[in-house]
Parts: sequence; structure tokens; C-alpha cells
Amino acid sequence: MKYQHILNAIAGAYSLVNTTVLLDGVVQPPSSDWGSSSHGTLVYTATGYVSVVITTLVPELRPVNVTWPPRTGQTDADWLLVGRHSLSYSGHMSISDDVPYARIPPTKKSGTVLHGPIIVSPVNSLEDTVMERNYTVLEAKGDGLYLKIDFHTRSVESILWWKKMD
Repeated sequence: MKYQHILNAIAGAYSLVNTTVLLDGVVQPPSSDWGSSSHGTLVYTATGYVSVVITTLVPELRPVNVTWPPRTGQTDADWLLVGRHSLSYSGHMSISDDVPYARIPPTKKSGTVLHGPIIVSPVNSLEDTVMERNYTVLEAKGDGLYLKIDFHTRSVESILWWKKMD
């Protein structure tokens, strides 16, 4: 596989540390999607797969009575909150050096990773899509490996910081 050495370098399980959204370069208040606090996991495999789960930690957006499997008495309104304030998907991933995706030449420390085609997501419109993500790998002395993932849509830039767990 092309860029196997990069896939090997970034493969692993990561825990979400921080999310930041900028609109026209100005930091925005926490998103209504995840509220003021969120957590999640990102998994990259060396064989070219990605899995992402992000959800809010804001208590009023996480009903405590929602369980899996669903039980009698749980409301659609509670389940709506769970779905509205979380994101999950999995699928293929690859390192890109192709225009229009790649803005950064790929290395073990930075480049463009493509999430997709997405195989499964509760959000139907994500399936079969490919999402461009720029990555930067940083090592904090004594604190492990961090992965910065950022992406742009029009005038909005989203930056997610992940810490390697394994």
C-alpha cells in the first residue's frame, strides 16, 4: 500500500483532548453539538481503516435513563438528544497526495488523511463519502504522542486534538 510507512506511524487508538472551531479565524464558543465538554475515540489501523466516536459530556444532553438495548419507558426525545449530540462512523482511510485533497505533502509528521469511503454511520448522508482531514503528529516530552486533526469547510476551521492511548 502506498504510504504504508505513514499508516504504520499514525496507527493507534486516540482519546479526544480538545475541540476548537474557528469562524473566519476567530475562536467560537463551544459547539451546540457537543456542548462545553466532549469525549471520544479515534482509531486508525495500519491496514487502512478508521473508526470515530465523539459524544458530549454535558449532563443535560446525556439522559441517564437511556440504555442499550432500549427499554420500555425511554422516550424518543431522550434518544434524540443522544443522537443529536454524538458522531460516529467507520470506514476506509488512506494518506493522500492527490489534488484537490492534499494541501500538505504527506510525511510521518504531517499530511492529509482521507476518511472514507465511510462504510457505516448512523448519519446516512456520511455513508460512501470521503472526508479530508489534515494531520499533524506532535510528541510532548513525558506526556506521549498527540495527533492534531483539522479540516475546513468554507470559512469554518475545526481542530481536534487527540492523545495516543496505546
